Amino acid sequence: MGPQGSLPGHLSLHVVQLSSPEAPGANYEATSKDKSAMFLTSRDRGWILTYDKFPEPTTERHTYTEKDVEAFAANIAEFPVNEALKVKDVFAKRQTWGMSDLGEGVLKQWYWKRIVLAGDSCHKYTPNAGLGLNNGIQDIVVLSNELHKAVRAQSTENISTEALEQIFKAYQEARREPAIQDCNQSAMVTRVQTWASWFHYLLSRFIFARNFVGWLMRRYVVSPAIRQASVFDFIPAKDLPAGTVSWVHPVPNLKSG
Repeated sequence: MGPQGSLPGHLSLHVVQLSSPEAPGANYEATSKDKSAMFLTSRDRGWILTYDKFPEPTTERHTYTEKDVEAFAANIAEFPVNEALKVKDVFAKRQTWGMSDLGEGVLKQWYWKRIVLAGDSCHKYTPNAGLGLNNGIQDIVVLSNELHKAVRAQSTENISTEALEQIFKAYQEARREPAIQDCNQSAMVTRVQTWASWFHYLLSRFIFARNFVGWLMRRYVVSPAIRQASVFDFIPAKDLPAGTVSWVHPVPNLKSG
């Protein structure tokens, strides 16, 4: 795994959408040596995501067919997704499916002249911690704020390439270090859930499995990180609910009347 630019594949991901056999809002994680599973449900659908480690990291691209997916599912048919269901139970109810390689890493350079990257095009995470989507959103927010400031300050319709490169540079400087930190955190979660070593196994089975540890993580790790999130600084709102943890960058207030 290389946060300095390489994007090696680490796991294959198998995603199945199905008619949900569980109540809405269910969220299960199953961990094991070199493989793990996640099972999520909404009101009328569910998703099972299963992960299997490659023998070695690779930069090669792979394309998978339905036959590959069925073979993969058959290989882990007895793997549990919660206390009552196994992969074979939910796979039989599938509506759609997909399978792909997972990459890890953060590119060194995110822009060139009038071209700029955001989201998965410049940083790849394994999905176990759910940080890929969140970082992609933060990329767009920060980039939009920088572009909005430039457009408002611009006296002509067109922004020069030199000015755009300065905007993109500021965007990259604001986002790259947080992206690296979250890439490392995501990698850690993946390795804990797939028991990459005895250390990760002990964390998975005897530390993170404790409810009070989950509370401590949410209170002192997750919440302080989330409250740092950027917002669109040019889109005001009003009557937003206040939470227990305050935002570092609150949404601009739209005054009534």
